[in-house]
Amino acid sequence: PIIVPATNFKKYRLFGFICMGSNLVIEGSDLPNPLVEISFNGKTRRVEEDKKTLNPVWNKPLQITTTINENLELSDKIKMKLIDNSGIFERNMGNCEIDIT
Repeated sequence: PIIVPATNFKKYRLFGFICMGSNLVIEGSDLPNPLVEISFNGKTRRVEEDKKTLNPVWNKPLQITTTINENLELSDKIKMKLIDNSGIFERNMGNCEIDIT
C-alpha cells in the first residue's frame, strides 16, 4: 500500500446560515416543499424542506468540511440550489453560484 503523510492534505470548513426565502414562484397550483442544497468543493449538504409554503423559514446552520491534497486547488465557488421536494421527483426552483475569490 501507498501511505501518504497527513501533512500533504489541508482541511477546509465552510460555515453558513440558511435563513429564509420569500415570495417563491411556482409552476402549477400546488404549494412547494422547498429545500436548499449547498455544494462546495465536491461536497453537498441539504437544509431540510419547509412544508407547503412560498415563504420558507429554515434558520439552520450549515457546515461543509472538505479535505484536499495541498497540490490541488480549492474550489472558488459555492453552488446553491432551491429545490421543490413535494412530488415523486424533485424540481429545481432556482440556483446560483457565489464566487469566493
